[in-house]
Amino acid sequence: GGTGGSGGTGVAGPVRAAGDGQPGSDGDGGEGGGLCLLDSDATMENATFHQNKAAGNGGAISVVDTFMGKLQARHVTLANNRADVQGGALCYTPSEGQREGQTYPVAFVNSVFFGNISGGGGTRATDSHVWAPAPGVSIANSVLPEAPPEVDVFNCENVDPMLKAPSWNGGDTPTLAPNPGSPI
Repeated sequence: GGTGGSGGTGVAGPVRAAGDGQPGSDGDGGEGGGLCLLDSDATMENATFHQNKAAGNGGAISVVDTFMGKLQARHVTLANNRADVQGGALCYTPSEGQREGQTYPVAFVNSVFFGNISGGGGTRATDSHVWAPAPGVSIANSVLPEAPPEVDVFNCENVDPMLKAPSWNGGDTPTLAPNPGSPI
């Protein structure tokens, strides 16, 4: 990961991440410890963000100025990430005006948010996993202990996903598979 700047990986253009990868793991950045998206269209599937740290917002992922971009994520695990300010797993900072008709610039489906924390900068206890100062984030059919009222949550559960330690689970990089008996 990077140090001092934004994100272990910074992106300012179209990106697609798929597979058993870890776009962010053990990263350390200013905004988005594992990944910082700036005005980018991004699609992620089967990705793991584990033990990333941001000196600012978004321990795992920071999505900044989404006037022209969006993030669509499916089957993503965000676990044990930390932001010194807000959004232990995810920080969404919208632009002044969103694209016409763009309802959810940031959407997660079938994902796991677990064990993420934010530092003293969070204004509410619900900032520990996701921070969004305005509507624009949707999380559905996922493990999500809490979220601020600006985040639209659909069919999410506050359960311990019982994740294994990082290990090789058939992909290119270590991932956090659920233990036997896990509710996910």
